[in-house]
Amino acid sequence: MRKAFTIVFEINAITKGFSTKQTAKQLKISTNRATDFIKKVRINMANSASQPMIVDIFVDEFIFGGKENPKQERSNIPKNKVDDRR
Repeated sequence: MRKAFTIVFEINAITKGFSTKQTAKQLKISTNRATDFIKKVRINMANSASQPMIVDIFVDEFIFGGKENPKQERSNIPKNKVDDRR
């Protein structure tokens, strides 16, 4: 399911071109499977243009790509905490 959402996200996010082979390699799936799924997504996106949603959808939080690594250049320790190693 996560791979399917990744493909749909990339189809909508990438504006210059969408490489099926690159996506298949990135998601570790066969090129044929990626091609078939992308065709299905594009067909359904074209069909949905003639039947738009009539309700508002609100997204509260969105996480894409798993856990975020802490930034290397900043400390996760609050500024007001005193370092006891001095």
